[in-house]
Amino acid sequence: MKELLPRKLVRRQNPVNPRQKHTPRVAEARREHQNYGILAAVFVFGWVLLLSHVATAQDNNSIFNFTGGFGLHYDGYQYSQENFPTFRPRHPANLGRFTADATLSAGQHFRMPFAISISTRQNSYNLPSLPDERLIDYIQNPRNNISFNPSYRWATAFLGTQTASYSELTSGDIPMFGVGLELDPGKFLFSVNYGKSQTGVEYDPFNNIAGAYEQRIFASRIGYGNLDGTRFTLNLVKSSDDPNSVQTAPPAIRPAEVLTLSPMIQVRMSPTVLLATEVAGSVNTSDLNGPDLPFEEKALDVLKRFIDINASSNADFSNVTSLEWRRDQFGIAGEVRYVGPGFQPAGYRTFERDIIDYTIRSDARMLSNRLMVNGTFGIRTNNLQSTTLDKTNRTIVNLNVFTQATEQLSVNTSYANFGFRNNVSLDTLRVEMINNTFSVTPTYQFKTENHTHVVSLTGSYNQFDDFNIFTGGFQSTLSYSLNTMYQVVFNAIPLNAGFQAMILENTTPVTDIRIINTGINVRYRMFDKKFTPALLVGHTYVLRDTFTADNRWRINLKADYKLYDGIDLRASYNFSNYRYGSSRPGALTFENRFQLALISRF
Repeated sequence: MKELLPRKLVRRQNPVNPRQKHTPRVAEARREHQNYGILAAVFVFGWVLLLSHVATAQDNNSIFNFTGGFGLHYDGYQYSQENFPTFRPRHPANLGRFTADATLSAGQHFRMPFAISISTRQNSYNLPSLPDERLIDYIQNPRNNISFNPSYRWATAFLGTQTASYSELTSGDIPMFGVGLELDPGKFLFSVNYGKSQTGVEYDPFNNIAGAYEQRIFASRIGYGNLDGTRFTLNLVKSSDDPNSVQTAPPAIRPAEVLTLSPMIQVRMSPTVLLATEVAGSVNTSDLNGPDLPFEEKALDVLKRFIDINASSNADFSNVTSLEWRRDQFGIAGEVRYVGPGFQPAGYRTFERDIIDYTIRSDARMLSNRLMVNGTFGIRTNNLQSTTLDKTNRTIVNLNVFTQATEQLSVNTSYANFGFRNNVSLDTLRVEMINNTFSVTPTYQFKTENHTHVVSLTGSYNQFDDFNIFTGGFQSTLSYSLNTMYQVVFNAIPLNAGFQAMILENTTPVTDIRIINTGINVRYRMFDKKFTPALLVGHTYVLRDTFTADNRWRINLKADYKLYDGIDLRASYNFSNYRYGSSRPGALTFENRFQLALISRF
């Protein structure tokens, strides 16, 4: 299932009226979509406002309790350019949003958390076109994140946007709009989720709409045991595209169906040792309109009751096994992961296949938690079944050390190594690369009679070596940066001020880039700390090779005003001016963005 993405972020002229940016159908869809967003925001805002008023009107002995917050947001954006006709605006001209995150409680056992995030546009970034969308499509689209999850004791219902996060090999990152139920009374576990994970979109090449089939996901699991002890869980996830959800089949996209089944076993071998393993099998039909199987097999008749099987179907398996030993101050874990080339989890959009991983993780806390060490070492080999030209090996090393040297001084150090190579030594197919990153950040904090000072310095170094098949040797890309930050808090007055500076050098065999960034920030509280203005001014200097430098000025002005207890009015203004050097002679851009928000906490 491919995600719906625009092929090119360019504007096409209307073939009927070249001056019109969008066809009448798309323009009407935009207006309807904005109307849906406005109506939905007004309705939900009034509902939440009424609910919060009723709940807060109760006395302290009331069985009802309503906590959380909501907000109304407006973003306005305007830009202009000179000698830069291909500049693309980074934000829509107008954007309205409503957000809510709250919980209604009644008595000791009933709770209903809910989260709402809806907007008057499809996205908060600029896109050249928008597919048609009805009101029901707008409400069901998972991007809006409308969810109500009432629970009573050990039973929880899921209504609206949800993500069935079951396991690493079945489901975990695809949001859907639908219903769900979870029962967890002690050692028993049962979950079921069903909903729409993709809206059907018609293919429209004139408006850069790639098209997509409607997709729905069904997920269920049943288990018995303790969450952090011995436990057995059986997961089943199925995703299905609807070939009849669109009138025109999108080119290069086929309706698919995937079924994934996995038993998980977790064994608490001792208070400090935990063994866990998951074996998953999947059946993937990549084209529901594909040809029938050229043979008959009775064993497939049972499977056909759950998923369509044809000549495009494929089956494979995967396994993840880990062993962990953990004490209060030290822990170590090892993991082996195998993923077959034809394995496909139904509840993940992207998944790397045909690999085997060996990973060791460890962490330690010493000297009364003043020294903390975390590290990972792993080796990955792919193309195990020779599905591509050659096998490859990758090595991954990560190490992080945090030291609280004194009450005032702390140091954080990190190192990461990523290596990749294949087994071809004297061939143009040889691929070999090594990436090393090292950084150290000392932070010093001290207090005087009138001030609190924080000084931080970060130095980082990155080296990327890549084998060049034409020269027969390695070519290096070097990058290093130095970042310093100083912040002071005045104890006698409500004033904070700071300074930040960064220099970055990046050298490659093709180009050299130097970036110098400086900025200052000030924040002050006044009118009995009800009004808090803040100002940030920054300048960026960019030098490329022999070209004259680019210069960018940025101003950010913010203000926060407490209208009443729990109700804030926030405003911000961002100005950006980018003047190019000789790399783009005479080009400059101006951007202005205004944001206004009404935030309530109760």
